[in-house]
Amino acid sequence: MNNLEQILNQKTEDKYDFKIKSVNLTKSTGLCLVEIFYKDGIILSKKDREYVESELISMLPSGFKYQIKFIKNFVVNENVIDKIKFFFLHNFPSIFYDIAKVDCEKDLKLAVVEIDKAQMDYAQERNLKGQLEDFLFENFNIKIDVTVEENKEKTLEAIEVFDDDLPDFEPVVERFIEVDNVTPFIGEITDNKAFYIKDKTEPGTDVVFCGKVQYFKEHEYNVMSKRKQDDEGTVITKYFYKFLLQGFTGKINCVFFANKLNVDKIRMLEDDNEIIVQGQLEEDKFNNGVSLRVKDISMCTLPETFEEYIAYKSEPKAYRYVFPEEYVNYSQTDLFSANVNYPDFVKNNTFVVFDFETTGLEVINGDKIVEIGAVKIKDGKIVEKFSALINPEMKIPVDSIKIHGIHDSDVKDSPTYDKMIPDFYKFTRGAILSGYNVSFDYGFLNHFGKLCGYNFDNPLLDIYKIAQKNIKGLKKYKLKPVAEHLGVALDNAHRAVYDTIATAEVFLKLADFYDDGWIKK
Repeated sequence: MNNLEQILNQKTEDKYDFKIKSVNLTKSTGLCLVEIFYKDGIILSKKDREYVESELISMLPSGFKYQIKFIKNFVVNENVIDKIKFFFLHNFPSIFYDIAKVDCEKDLKLAVVEIDKAQMDYAQERNLKGQLEDFLFENFNIKIDVTVEENKEKTLEAIEVFDDDLPDFEPVVERFIEVDNVTPFIGEITDNKAFYIKDKTEPGTDVVFCGKVQYFKEHEYNVMSKRKQDDEGTVITKYFYKFLLQGFTGKINCVFFANKLNVDKIRMLEDDNEIIVQGQLEEDKFNNGVSLRVKDISMCTLPETFEEYIAYKSEPKAYRYVFPEEYVNYSQTDLFSANVNYPDFVKNNTFVVFDFETTGLEVINGDKIVEIGAVKIKDGKIVEKFSALINPEMKIPVDSIKIHGIHDSDVKDSPTYDKMIPDFYKFTRGAILSGYNVSFDYGFLNHFGKLCGYNFDNPLLDIYKIAQKNIKGLKKYKLKPVAEHLGVALDNAHRAVYDTIATAEVFLKLADFYDDGWIKK
């Protein structure tokens, strides 16, 4: 990595002080995300950005798709303090602390944190100092010396804290869209990064958004002059402007109140102008949401393409709503089954066979999951099952009820998908995901998984394709005729957990046909 940084900085004459923050490869898609810090106080031009991307990709291994993300290395005391607060909230929520000193605007950068005497041993055992230094380096790519001192002014009773007692916290990652050619229009915006519109919904929040202007319109209102020219006062006409800002991740209604210094300028704004704006969110009671009161506007060039960045969550520590159950099937333990000699591929891997019942066939058109069934295979045996009805928070269409028999009344008290997904993610870790025509079910899983912040990047195995390739003489290769052909019972067809049990048994019957083409990564 140091060589790459050195070469990039040499080729750009050390203008940006590039430092590589991270390189993350998603095996399932072959996409490699490279995050690069560059120096604060300077705008990275589109030309230099494209040049760096081209040079960097040419030096990295071929065979992958690369996405290069540039991050401004903005190190000021206020930002460091915010990150320290974030660190304690999400890593040491039980510790009472004070930030005694932060000085990061000189060559020697330091932070002093004071905690209660009763918690010092706990902090040292958990290596609070080292964790905080690593966290700050990860966020700023600069070494900040942290000192943890005893706070002598406050005393607390000693408490014992266990990891299991602490809540699970997921880091809140700020997501940005970087724009080019930022040119002040009204006021001044010096940064070229804008928040995702859909991430900011709290009234009173200061934000920077980017997008295209739509439905720009002038409005006027009258006020009384504060100068008493006469007994009645003087009426002054003022102007405000409304427009819709259409961004990549949403849209928001904007309002700008003009004054005599900028009214002529704001009238030059037009629909389809690409802008980056700064202001404060306000409650929008009419639209039951928020609107943006704009303070500063700059012209900019929006990215030609946009791919949403998702900070994926890690595996939950424990199941919360849906708990796996041991699967007992005595036929698996009879003398015949005990002597089955499965190929190493089956014996050395864990498989999760899963199936969804849904409100319809098109996740992109708003269809939802109403039931999940899954079983886990280890050492050639079904060992666990995972089953739950899911409340789709919509009426289940009659045509879908005819297929799976699940009614609105069956799911009204069930967990919603956002509660099920984390538990299912935990259930699938380290496993090959399998199913019958698995691409359909995986489409729903991938969609709702990403909505919840989970990346189901498991290898995929489609048992339907295995059956189609290796069983000869069948007119149809749906699960029922394949199961009957192999002597596998299929009870309660089109209910998820029963389908997965039958599919798992079909898979084990077909194991002898294994070849290298089974897995899709």
